[in-house]
Amino acid sequence: MVETRNPTIERAIDIVSAEIELTEDEYRAFRRFLSRLRDIGSSEKQPVAESLPTQAPMLAIADSHQAGGGSHRGNKTQQRVINAYRETIMQLDHFEEEYGNPVHEDIALEFGQQVAYIVFAEPALSPIAVQQLITQAKNSLDERRQYSRELDRELDSLEHYNKDLSEIETRFAECPAPSEIAAETVPTIHDELLGLEQRCKKLVNRRQDMLHSRSSANLRGIDDLSFNRYVYGQRLSVTCPVLHDAVSLFRDIQTQRERCEETLSLSTTRGTN
Repeated sequence: MVETRNPTIERAIDIVSAEIELTEDEYRAFRRFLSRLRDIGSSEKQPVAESLPTQAPMLAIADSHQAGGGSHRGNKTQQRVINAYRETIMQLDHFEEEYGNPVHEDIALEFGQQVAYIVFAEPALSPIAVQQLITQAKNSLDERRQYSRELDRELDSLEHYNKDLSEIETRFAECPAPSEIAAETVPTIHDELLGLEQRCKKLVNRRQDMLHSRSSANLRGIDDLSFNRYVYGQRLSVTCPVLHDAVSLFRDIQTQRERCEETLSLSTTRGTN
């Protein structure tokens, strides 16, 4: 069996690839949900409410939902919204595994308790509330689009650094140990190893610059520095797979270079005696 050169990076590539597929599935589901909301908004003519409630206690939302035995006691429009959500978002293959929330909790988490209160606790769903739902669904759609772009960027970065590190490791594997070569060849191998160390350092610096320049402002609950924790935190033992593998390789190269220096130092000492 051929040993994986950069095991953490290659595992990260698998994770990000799978996350891209899930995000694209969610994006398509929210498009379907948004389409159904627009149909509801254009077909239902309800009295216009003056404003949305300023407070929406989760307990009231849950009580209203449970009082109907898991169904809803509100008007036809509200039931159509709930059915649309169940038949699009909650029908995702990964919904139960990734989220697993009851419909009232998931709507509250996705759109906010204010909107969930309108859907589950108010006696009627007004056109203004439907528009609020449409706005929130658009926001969810935009978040998935932005998240998908960041994931694509991350995947490209992982594949790029995996290739670069593999090239460095190939060169490193071609460098013999100082004990296996003539003394006069050791300085050449030392310089080769020093050059590989410098390549590792530059690679690490570029990756760190990318991590700090990542713009995740449009990703709710994910700031610039927590993107990696969000994607890798529950799936890898590290949150910076490129840095992990790059530093590991750097240390191996450094150890070999230091052995060369020890060999050169011993040769110099013997030559002066």
